Amino acid sequence: MTETFSLNTAKKIEFIDITDYVNKVLSKNKVKNGTCTVFVKHTTAAILVGEAEDNLLSDFEKVINLVPKSGYSHGHGDPGHTPAHILASIISQSVTLPVVDGQLDLGTWQRVLLVELHGPRSRDISVVITP
Repeated sequence: MTETFSLNTAKKIEFIDITDYVNKVLSKNKVKNGTCTVFVKHTTAAILVGEAEDNLLSDFEKVINLVPKSGYSHGHGDPGHTPAHILASIISQSVTLPVVDGQLDLGTWQRVLLVELHGPRSRDISVVITP
């Protein structure tokens, strides 16, 4: 089963907690146990599992901003997006998670986060469920 949803981001770099969206997809499809892959269908955004605490996300953004903004060969009219491509590849554009009793089986502080790296944009996220 696959379902896609879209969100609009508001900032150049932004973290959006999408855990509840994913759990709604699981609930709607009545999946009890299996795996769930969450995939962002863009090359300048990423998906990660982490703590959605404001200070930690601010620190994460500081690390993202350490990546050089220039000096790249890739450009295609917008050389400013090259770091976003690199970061999205390093962070990853998907995660696969266990589903137990109809919900993502996450740890106490874990959340599924969309990481916008070159916004604002509209982003499409696919949720692929394997029972």
